[in-house]
Amino acid sequence: MAKSVAFAESALQMNVVLEFLWPATLTDIIVANVV
Repeated sequence: MAKSVAFAESALQMNVVLEFLWPATLTDIIVANVV
């Protein structure tokens, strides 16, 4: 559980960064699969 939560938090932080670089569609899919 703890690892999943930590991974989700880091994925969300990465999603914020990636939104400035390109559409975060892929990241959203990854986050949806993790959560």
